[in-house]
Amino acid sequence: MATARNRFHALAEHVLGMRWLYLALVAVLVVGAVSAISTMLRVDNSTEYFAASDAESKAFLDEFRAEFGRDEMTYVLAEGDVFTVEFLTQLRELHESLERFDLELLDAEEQEEATATFDGFGEDEGWGDEAGGSLVDKVTSLINFRRTVSDERGVRVVGFMDEPPTAEELPGLWETAKNDRTMLGNIVGHGGHHTVIAVKTRILSERDSDRVSVALREYIEPYEAEGFALSLTGAPPMNETLNRMVIEDVNLLITLATLFMIVMLYVLFRRPIAVIGPLVVVSCSSTFTMAAMALAGAPLTLLTNVLPAFICCVGLGDSIHVVSVWRDLRAQGLGNREAIVEAIGSTGTPIVLTSLTTAAGLASFYLSSSQATREVGVAGAFGVMAAMTLSLVLLPAILSFARGAVEASEPKERAPDLTDRFIAACTNLSRERGPRTALLATVLAGVIVLFWGLANLGVYHDPLVWFGKDSPVTIGIETMDAEVGGTAPASIVIDAKDAGVRDLRVLKAMEKLEAHILQYRQPGTGEAVVTNVSSVLDVLRETHQALKGGAEAEYRLPESQRGVDDTLLVFENAGPDELAEFVTGDYSRAKMVVRLKWMDASSYQPFAAHVDAGVDEFVGELAEVNSTGTIYNVLRVVDSLMTDLAKSFTGALLAITVMMIALFGRLKLGLIAMLPNLLPILFLLGFMGLTGIAIDFNNLLIASIALGIAVDDTIHYVHQFKIGFDRTGDAEDAIQRAIAHTGRALVSTTAVLVIGFGVYLSSRLISLQRFGLLIGLACIAALLSDLIVTPALLRVFYGRKSPSPGESHASA
Repeated sequence: MATARNRFHALAEHVLGMRWLYLALVAVLVVGAVSAISTMLRVDNSTEYFAASDAESKAFLDEFRAEFGRDEMTYVLAEGDVFTVEFLTQLRELHESLERFDLELLDAEEQEEATATFDGFGEDEGWGDEAGGSLVDKVTSLINFRRTVSDERGVRVVGFMDEPPTAEELPGLWETAKNDRTMLGNIVGHGGHHTVIAVKTRILSERDSDRVSVALREYIEPYEAEGFALSLTGAPPMNETLNRMVIEDVNLLITLATLFMIVMLYVLFRRPIAVIGPLVVVSCSSTFTMAAMALAGAPLTLLTNVLPAFICCVGLGDSIHVVSVWRDLRAQGLGNREAIVEAIGSTGTPIVLTSLTTAAGLASFYLSSSQATREVGVAGAFGVMAAMTLSLVLLPAILSFARGAVEASEPKERAPDLTDRFIAACTNLSRERGPRTALLATVLAGVIVLFWGLANLGVYHDPLVWFGKDSPVTIGIETMDAEVGGTAPASIVIDAKDAGVRDLRVLKAMEKLEAHILQYRQPGTGEAVVTNVSSVLDVLRETHQALKGGAEAEYRLPESQRGVDDTLLVFENAGPDELAEFVTGDYSRAKMVVRLKWMDASSYQPFAAHVDAGVDEFVGELAEVNSTGTIYNVLRVVDSLMTDLAKSFTGALLAITVMMIALFGRLKLGLIAMLPNLLPILFLLGFMGLTGIAIDFNNLLIASIALGIAVDDTIHYVHQFKIGFDRTGDAEDAIQRAIAHTGRALVSTTAVLVIGFGVYLSSRLISLQRFGLLIGLACIAALLSDLIVTPALLRVFYGRKSPSPGESHASA
């Protein structure tokens, strides 16, 4: 330990001797970091980015999009009396305008290269290539909704309202729409008061997709009128709103965290230099972390947007320790340089050790199956280590500019205050009532809360909950689900290989699978959550019906293979672009699109099982069937949640335990030091279950983060106990020494963390509010555990010993 102190003394002397060089170096790095953040940092909260990094499923999704285009649609929801001349005139005007909508893309070349990688998928013969280059692939509404008709000119594919209808024709059109299952609940609402314009864009980067959603929202605004209310909904606009709120919340949280730090530092030290130094340290640490993410290509997500404020709160503790010791030494009469050197020498070791344990808790996220989770672990660990480094290097350089004398922080003699009485009451609890009794009561209470809570703890992932019930995003999705059709797509790809999907046997199997999917009802509620299924089957049935004169009974598949081939040939000549929506050019693969109502991710699991059962029963060996799209991405998120929670927490626990044993040099003391830090985690999980806060992607990692933070105070406490016990062999005396040296600091740092994480409560996203609440409660539970459980454990396992002459306690 003395060697370590000497090394930190030498480090401080070195920094002070070259302070201008280090200040200039940090300034250059800050300029470079700000440049990287402003030009390279992107935002990505797409579902596939959060899903488990399954290389096979991601490759299939990329191939699917390269062949069939983007699977997520943007919907312009129009509300009013749909089947009136006025409404339809406005709808047509907006529809035609949206077909001309365009926007210069920022990442066009990168997306074209990514798409070109899979050009061989399905050996496309060029269907739909005629319009290449436009931002909008297709606009679909009542105006151009596909209708296959037969007249003297033969079979033709026309739009439902290619020509503006007259008032006399409108009742008949409404009757047609009501009786057409491909229209009702898909493009027009059951009551005739809602309809949608579905906008399908080319495959876009997350950044360009956000820009398109913003531009579309502004683009449709001038078309809104009385009786023609418009709103933009669907997954892309929801992701844009989420990404925008993430950016706004990062700025808000950083601002509030900065204000909080200024107030706290001034209250603690009342000197400008003692405010400026720590503030610069944590600001630089956060900036360097975000820049490292930008340079590594890691986007800002709902997980990583907590990092700037998190690093500010956690990193502030390092600087406070240094400044506190420096201030006290200055008050005792030491010169500024000597006080800085001694402050770094005495705090260097605990700062390094506590930073390592916090970083270990964060680095455990690298065991996660999700790339987004791994990135927050690596970036968080980097930020913590950056704060540690700057506290030991940049902070001394800043403090060297301090001028004037420093008054003592407290009078030498003072009466015990509320904080002292609180600490004494907690510490003496196990002495007065017996350490074993205190331990048993504490553990029993923790176990009761844990199991009571775990009985109600569930897994839940629903981004709509993050926005709140009154958010326009939530209202738009729910209105769409209730009135027109689901906004959550699932794509089922049928790969018939040699036989091809034009094989009548394959088509009949697809038809049975389609009926099976439409019969699905949500367990528990019996709700019909599948609103529409579309595929090449619709094309075949429509065309066959048209060839047979339009009789309703002829809306079916042809009875022979020859009939299928002839029907497809007719439609190919009439509407090749429409056919390319559902099959590849060589007919080897077909796409079946299922639209479902929006639900939390786990609620889609019975649906996925229902589809799998239908595939096994009706398709069997005829074709290979794969599912992809938004629904299956969120299912992968849910499937990985509990596994990732267990892996990250186990990794953090093992890593920190090994570090604690190595730190104290004793197996028993290292294990004792870990036990008090497990109780706050048990309490946290129990509290979540009791209050109905389910495990989702935002609080998945909270146990590991809380463990990494909580163990910091325990290190200081047990470190001081070890010093005292090695000197006297008296556990009670060592406990009192530990409390005298660390008790008030434990309370102060906990207050700093609780208030600091309290800034998350100001977030507009409910997920971040819960994160701040849970971390704050974990910090309070950790403080109580340190003050009650730790001394009880030390009294039980070390007791009161009187050393014999020359006896060593190094092996205790």
